[in-house]
Amino acid sequence: DMKEETLTPKGGTKASDTMFGDEEEDIEEEITEEITEGAENGETMPQPSTETEEEEGSEKLQMETDSEGIVVMNPKPKRRGKAVNKLANSVTVTISHLSLNEKATVLNNDSVKQLFVAYNFLGIEPQELETPFSLPKPKANLPITYNFTKTFQVDMQKNYERRQYLAAMLLPDDPEQGRIRFTVVSEPPDDDMDAECEDIGVAFVSVKEILMSKKDFEEQNVEICDVKNDQEVIGSLNVTVKCLAALEAVEKEMQIEGTY
Repeated sequence: DMKEETLTPKGGTKASDTMFGDEEEDIEEEITEEITEGAENGETMPQPSTETEEEEGSEKLQMETDSEGIVVMNPKPKRRGKAVNKLANSVTVTISHLSLNEKATVLNNDSVKQLFVAYNFLGIEPQELETPFSLPKPKANLPITYNFTKTFQVDMQKNYERRQYLAAMLLPDDPEQGRIRFTVVSEPPDDDMDAECEDIGVAFVSVKEILMSKKDFEEQNVEICDVKNDQEVIGSLNVTVKCLAALEAVEKEMQIEGTY
């Protein structure tokens, strides 16, 4: 094994070093002369490089030596605990895009012109959970894109009520059976003052299944069923629900009596 060594000036010599003493003095003199000559000629000596600390979430390397003397660099997670804790205190929901099947009856409904998507979650005001704009009804199998993302804080200290809602979704008697309901809504034209919004279809994402599968629900298509006939699939909705860390934390807390 090769081992890197660093030459350092010494104040004296040990008994075992006397046979190399003269060579060390010569080396030190040569180094001193080179440094002096460089300084006199105005040359700038290279400065030792310093490592800068990377941003939060980066990894440090930890040096370990195995039994054979080989240096092993092991990645050491930095502030991992804080990152995990942050995920356990938040939930992110994204509505990406929507498409309608060619057999969807809504395609032939001339009164349906604009569509937006809304969902119910954590007892939050409904208007906060609607896509900020409606889009023209698409042609069959052509998606319309919303890219509507919201992150909800569900920490115990400041958002205890939201965390209670999340815990309630894991109970057997939850009205929505542990699912987030997404509703596709027809918005009437601005010039039709008498018309009202009309629910067209519904789609669901189960947080219970997220917990059971130990995997967040990311950029997946869910079926949109006709609001009047849940056996008729009229299209698909691409959504993301990232809440696994929060669900796992809540599940552990539910085992402690008096938490909720």
